[in-house]
Amino acid sequence: MIKKLLFILVVVLLFESCGTRVITRKYYILDFPADSDTVSVEQPITSAVCEIISVTMPPAYGQNRIAVRRRSHEISYYQYHHWAMDPGEILTNLIEKKVQNAALFSQTSRFVWKVIPEYQIMSAVHHLEAVDKDGFYAHLKMRLELYEREEKRVIVAHEFDRSEILSERDINLFAASISEILQQELTLFVGKMRDHFIAKTVTNSSR
Repeated sequence: MIKKLLFILVVVLLFESCGTRVITRKYYILDFPADSDTVSVEQPITSAVCEIISVTMPPAYGQNRIAVRRRSHEISYYQYHHWAMDPGEILTNLIEKKVQNAALFSQTSRFVWKVIPEYQIMSAVHHLEAVDKDGFYAHLKMRLELYEREEKRVIVAHEFDRSEILSERDINLFAASISEILQQELTLFVGKMRDHFIAKTVTNSSR
């Protein structure tokens, strides 16, 4: 009798273990496509040094948990979907990479030790979230500024608020869409900075 009970118990436990679904936590990164990493072979447009200041983010978005908005004033977080690293850190790295590749300055870095930078790039994220309401969207709202230290003023600013609808509720697609939005908007920001320095050069040469 005892042997039969033990046998039944083992069978039940085996069925329960087979039916248990193991849910693993998934991690996502933000990155530009490989073909966008081409470094400009042009000479820097200015001999100035530019420091990249770390991106600022509200606490609701500046964490490894991925935020999702399902109601207008309600933020929640995915339980099993996380950023692979601090989102502010990776955004700062991507901004640095984009500006370095554009060859605008003689030196562009997050860490400028030996010289005092003439310029600083400051950026702030206002929203970085998935929106799961009447569709599934990637939402990024952000402001970028080029600050001139000598004049103590912002000389170039670029602000955007974009929501891109996705074909399915896939967090990998969401991360890819956020990366694409950032790449496109940084291209516009770099273009504005380039135009500023070209206009400044023309003005100086005409004096």
